[in-house]
Amino acid sequence: SELTVLNPNGLDIKSVTLFDISGKIVINAKNLGAQNDYSFSTQSLSEGVYVANITVASNQSISKKVVIKN
Repeated sequence: SELTVLNPNGLDIKSVTLFDISGKIVINAKNLGAQNDYSFSTQSLSEGVYVANITVASNQSISKKVVIKN
């Protein structure tokens, strides 16, 4: 019941956004900095497929499919 985002290269992360399959934003965290990892609770989310979008300071964006099973 937790989503962990790893940041081994120490990038300055501007935002982490988690979308459900219909496109609704369910987690939106901004200005996170350059920590090694970040954790987000998925306790209140339904099981299923989500899309995580991570944006770094250089405005590069990374999207990954995430399967949540609580």
